[in-house]
Amino acid sequence: MKQFILVLSIISIFVICPSYSKATSMPCSMVLEPIDKKLTNAKGVALVYKVQLRPPSFARTNISILGVHLPEPSSFGL
Repeated sequence: MKQFILVLSIISIFVICPSYSKATSMPCSMVLEPIDKKLTNAKGVALVYKVQLRPPSFARTNISILGVHLPEPSSFGL
């Protein structure tokens, strides 16, 4: 019984206090390059950050994506 409680407490420590990951902290941004290399001026950016709305509620993750110098949608074959 004592071994069971010891194992349970060790597992709960790892679940409650996980080790830090090597993930990028927020806010973070990333430059998006075009897949089609013929689009030399096409660029994009993605921004990820936390938002707290009013009245106070839980924090949400917001993702904003902006693209510039993109071709007309009809050029994609739609």
